[in-house]
Amino acid sequence: METITGFVESVYTAPSAQLAFELILVLLLVWTLKRGPASQATQARRMTDREVNEVLAAFQPEPLCGVMPDRQAIPPRVLSGRVGRYVTVNGKPLLNVATHNYLGLGDRKDSTDKAIHALRNYGVGSCGPRGFYGTADVHLELEARLAAFMGVEEACLYSYGFSAISSAIPSYSKPHDVIFADEQVNFSIQQGIIASRSTVYYFEHNNPDDLERLLRAQDERDRRRPKNAKRIRRFLILEGIYMNTGTLVNLPALVKLRAQYKCRLFIDESLSFGVLGRTGKGVREHFGVPNSEIDLISATLENAVSSYGGFLCGSHFLMEHQRLYGLAYCFSASLPPLQAVVTLSHLDIISREPESMERLRQNCHTVYHRLKREVKGLLNGSHPLSPVKHLYLEVSPVDAQAAKAKLDEIVAFAEERGVALTRSSYLEGKELMAHTASIRLTVGSFLTAEDIGLVIEVLRDACRKLCINRFPFIDDVEPLGFMDECCEDVYKPSSTCKVICAAALLALHVGQPDTANPFERQRLVRNAAQSANPSSKLTKSVTDGYTEGIGGTTAQKPVPCLQSAFTRLHPALDRLFQHRSMQLIKVKCQEAECVLLREQHADTCTLVHVQCSQRRRRPAETARDIMSRLSNEVSYRSVNTRSTGT
Repeated sequence: METITGFVESVYTAPSAQLAFELILVLLLVWTLKRGPASQATQARRMTDREVNEVLAAFQPEPLCGVMPDRQAIPPRVLSGRVGRYVTVNGKPLLNVATHNYLGLGDRKDSTDKAIHALRNYGVGSCGPRGFYGTADVHLELEARLAAFMGVEEACLYSYGFSAISSAIPSYSKPHDVIFADEQVNFSIQQGIIASRSTVYYFEHNNPDDLERLLRAQDERDRRRPKNAKRIRRFLILEGIYMNTGTLVNLPALVKLRAQYKCRLFIDESLSFGVLGRTGKGVREHFGVPNSEIDLISATLENAVSSYGGFLCGSHFLMEHQRLYGLAYCFSASLPPLQAVVTLSHLDIISREPESMERLRQNCHTVYHRLKREVKGLLNGSHPLSPVKHLYLEVSPVDAQAAKAKLDEIVAFAEERGVALTRSSYLEGKELMAHTASIRLTVGSFLTAEDIGLVIEVLRDACRKLCINRFPFIDDVEPLGFMDECCEDVYKPSSTCKVICAAALLALHVGQPDTANPFERQRLVRNAAQSANPSSKLTKSVTDGYTEGIGGTTAQKPVPCLQSAFTRLHPALDRLFQHRSMQLIKVKCQEAECVLLREQHADTCTLVHVQCSQRRRRPAETARDIMSRLSNEVSYRSVNTRSTGT
């Protein structure tokens, strides 16, 4: 009775709007129940079997992707057996310079025996995440071993190398924070940055000056909005050796900026762990940077260690936070215990045999210098100490697919000669920036002098046979050869003709931002000429543009040799202009002149400045020498901002 009385009182005291809403709901419920199922007349008529078959026969599904040309088809390459110094491809043993097995630990029999013993004790997998019955004693032992090896307080083990840094970034950096990252960071770092939803600014590859420019701009924004600045944290994310380029990070300069502008520093040591430093601790040990300067270190165990998984290491506070908020740690199955046993075995070998790392570094140096000295047509943009060498076409075709096809020809040629190479591949449309096609050559400590000699010989022969060192824009012409021939009789005491011809040819392939080698531009001087002649027209004669005012005191009228040379170059330049919407602009520059390519779009203006100073010429230089020297005098600068906010 009391319940009924209380209900009546609540009805009288309830707001009228609430009573009206509840009444409408009750009426709607009653109407729905009384309405019942739809009548037979309103139900859709069922199709007969004949009609169903007709509809199915007329159905034309849309293709999942567009028609791909034959050159994009991936040739079948079947690997069999174990991967070590040699790898069996399509039943043929090949010298392995394609896989990440830098210290040759992947095919050691003692590690295999330990893995078999661990398999019998622990089984195949852990069957759960670390926090849900997925932790074995070897996991804890490996974490303690990694922390002691790296000289830090704690380490956190992951089941997959990709997931380590991609989980670490969003667990620390939140939407209100700011991330500064190198534009060439690997794909796992890119995905971690996206998952964090933080504001991100990418600085030019390995350029501390550009990073400082962005940090100063952030300081200015913080001064204008001091309330927001109090909750903004800054993160600086780098790689020890960049996977996409093979270049070594300029860590000392970046550490100074980190301290000056109060950033938390994360470094991914996936390529440098077990490679750099006296004991293999990575780029930190290589440069002598103390642990206190780096907040978080990540690395994969799948490269130098030749195992599986990845890890993070740092302070006890950071690792405890990672175990609670790292998505891949909390929700992914842990590392199989047998892989943890193998990793422990390989870490012991690295500590016990440091001479293997020394051999690796010596081989990296040898391969770097021999490639630079003996292989013409392929440009090595990687650091001498990097075990990953990216080899680019010195002159890249305008069509990126054509460049990939040419590199695939080199890979196929090397396979016929007994060397396993691979072309680098990326997720097009998913990467931060388009990467230039390259051959990825990996160096191992197990390579002998004869092995290195074979690799260099194969690459050299491939470039000669496939005409890699020829300019693809000029049909059946060896430009440097005819320049030497035609210039010899005109300017015996001078090389003006060679300088200008070489500059024009250099501009041809440097003036392609989408396909030109980024590391050729990286080494170039950054102070590009900012003054251009906007009144120059695309249709201006190349011959007239260069024969006019060549040297002032040499010849005031067009030189037949130069006319002939640029007449032969004109179709190539014309095709380049049609493809890239460029302008060729001639401007005076000290004692010689400059070639300026200007590419104009709605929001981008790219300037390429080729400086040909007569003061630095040598009388005995050939056109090829001038070409090589000019590659160190080209100035490249993109006016379009390189920083993006997300």
